[in-house]
Amino acid sequence: MDDKAQPTGDGSPKIIKANPTMPEVITAWFNRNLENPLPYPQISKTPCMRDAFLNGIGAAFPIGLLTFLHTKVVIQGCRAAVASCVVIGLGTWEFCRYQHKKRIETVKRTVEELNRDQLEGGPEV
Repeated sequence: MDDKAQPTGDGSPKIIKANPTMPEVITAWFNRNLENPLPYPQISKTPCMRDAFLNGIGAAFPIGLLTFLHTKVVIQGCRAAVASCVVIGLGTWEFCRYQHKKRIETVKRTVEELNRDQLEGGPEV
């Protein structure tokens, strides 16, 4: 078997087997993370990503179709659809993230004010 040493975060080499044996594969299969089986974060759980993705796709289709109907060139319609999907998706995502950040700041400020009022003896009615 061809073993390769790769450095880890603490500087010590980590031995990685090029051809794992069958029991290692079975052990890895049963020890996998069922909550998130993919090595990257789930897009649907990222704040604002779902809305941005849907808005980008929703705008790309009519823009690409109208561009194609206007120019009668398929590739130009496809390019317009992809470009509008990227631009509108990124714009929607940035705007939603801005609103999300403002909401979090407002909630934090409100909680701080309520905690301060409780420490001072409560709001006067």
